[in-house]
Amino acid sequence: GAKIGILRDINSYKIQLSDKVNLLTGKAKALCSKMTAFEYVESALVAAARRGDWVLLDNISAAPSDVVERLMSLTEANPTLRVYESPDCPFLQRNDGSLHPNFCLFATVNSNRQSQEK
Repeated sequence: GAKIGILRDINSYKIQLSDKVNLLTGKAKALCSKMTAFEYVESALVAAARRGDWVLLDNISAAPSDVVERLMSLTEANPTLRVYESPDCPFLQRNDGSLHPNFCLFATVNSNRQSQEK
């Protein structure tokens, strides 16, 4: 999965991408009772977008192409992100403040790594 580490003291994260990463949904929590149910848990990336943090996606070329495609809308002049995995399916955008104006996304590519899966 994604490894998250603080790059600086305030509001910045580094996400190391691997071949099996889900940046949008975080993880599902199983709730035990008579029946098993799942609760949506917001990912670090979505939470960072809401708070206005800076995020570095390290080695984005190692991520599956469908993940990279989903993230492309965050690189546009008016960044947006639809979180289909959430029960309320929020549409984060700068225009209405649901995507914080200070949110910034950076990505690196490491073409020298031997085993990159897409």
